[in-house]
Amino acid sequence: MKSIRVLLVTDQPLVRIGIRALLAEALDIAVVGETTKSSDISALCQRLRPEVILIGCDIPALQLSNLLDRTQPWGAQVVILATTGVTVPYKLLLSGRTHCILHTEALDVLVQTIRRVAGSATGLDQTQSDQLAQGERPSLTKRELTVTRLIASGKTNQQVGNTLGITEKAVEKHLHQIFAKLGASTRVEVAVWAVRARLV
Repeated sequence: MKSIRVLLVTDQPLVRIGIRALLAEALDIAVVGETTKSSDISALCQRLRPEVILIGCDIPALQLSNLLDRTQPWGAQVVILATTGVTVPYKLLLSGRTHCILHTEALDVLVQTIRRVAGSATGLDQTQSDQLAQGERPSLTKRELTVTRLIASGKTNQQVGNTLGITEKAVEKHLHQIFAKLGASTRVEVAVWAVRARLV
C-alpha cells in the first residue's frame, strides 16, 4: 500500500508528538519529515516530496502568504490546523491547495482530511466545486449570507450576534442551516467557501 507522505510543521513539542502518534496508527499515512521553521519547508519539499504539508503552529500571515510560492513547484497540499477566528490569507484560500480544520476537531477528522486532500485540487467537495465553477450558489437566505460574511471575517458567534442584534442561540441556528446547505462541518470551511464565492 502506498503511503501518503506528510511533512509536519509545528514549533509545539506536545502537538508534534501527539500528531505523530495519531498518524502512526494510520497505515496509509507516513510522516516523512518534521520542522519547527516555515523557512525550512521549501528545502524539505524538494528533498522529501510530501503530498501534504501539515501546519500545526501559528505562522505569521506574511509567512503564510509566502508559503504557497515556496511549495508551488512540488504541488503539495497544505492543511492548516487553525484556531477559531484565524486569519488565513486569501491568496492561500483561493489557491485551491490550502485546507483548514480547527484544532478542536475530533482526532479522526485530521486523518480523514489528509486522506481527502492528498492528490486533490480543491478543499471543497466536488459538488461544491462544480457549483462555484458554474457560478451557482447554495440557496442561502439573505440573513445566512450576512452571517457567512461575518464568520468569514473571523467574528465569533457573540460578535456576530452583537453586530446583527440577535442572540448567540439565533446565530447558532443560522450556522446549523449554513453548514447543512454548504455541506460544511467547520467554520473554517464556511470561510473558505465565502472567499471562493466572492462574498468577502
